[in-house]
Amino acid sequence: ADEVMLEFKDSTNAVRAASELQDEFHEAARELDLPTPDIRTGVHFGECTRSSEGDLFGDAVNIASRVQGVAELGQVVLSAAVKERLEEGAFELESLGAKELKNVAEPVEVFGLS
Repeated sequence: ADEVMLEFKDSTNAVRAASELQDEFHEAARELDLPTPDIRTGVHFGECTRSSEGDLFGDAVNIASRVQGVAELGQVVLSAAVKERLEEGAFELESLGAKELKNVAEPVEVFGLS
């Protein structure tokens, strides 16, 4: 399984990009008569450290990866930290509850993008 991590300056654009990327991948697969890609997306907000090579490290990176693991195929899932920073009414979200995430001390409330 391949993974990609992207960094955004604000939560609203991060969630919008996640949703649009999934839509674009699915549309491209339909146009090329390929199977629907198995995409799961997790979005989290937090501080990261950048290495001299440009790689990101820190708790926020770990939590983002774990939030992605909660997502079903084709689903965008975001943490409460992201939800709190979204523009009012920008997205319809469904609470998926607080989840115990590997190597994360406290449960993290997550939301699915409808």
